[in-house]
Amino acid sequence: MDTNRSSGSLPSGFEVESAEFFAPPPVHEHGGWKDNLRHRLNDAKRSVAITRSRVQQRVRNVRPMVISNVSNVRQQLRGNPAKWAGIAAGAGLGIGLAGRWMRHRAKRQRIPTLVVIEAAC
Repeated sequence: MDTNRSSGSLPSGFEVESAEFFAPPPVHEHGGWKDNLRHRLNDAKRSVAITRSRVQQRVRNVRPMVISNVSNVRQQLRGNPAKWAGIAAGAGLGIGLAGRWMRHRAKRQRIPTLVVIEAAC
């Protein structure tokens, strides 16, 4: 079986030997599980710090876009109030009709009547 690459210069596997692998923290004779726990806690803190910084960076990038979109919506509301009044009136009419229809359905359903007859001797 030929393990050489097509170029023929390096056998496959050299890139694996030169790759950097994650090694777990060494366990010392004096600490044992305490050192292991401390290292895991430090790794978790580091991961949280990295995630927090990424989230803060994204918030800083998104905030100007949100502010500009809010100002655009405000301008549209001021620029065409009749349109928004019509949308609100239509939504109110739709909700009112849906409520009437649901009330009609609830009244039309027949609820079975339970009759208990108790006999005493």
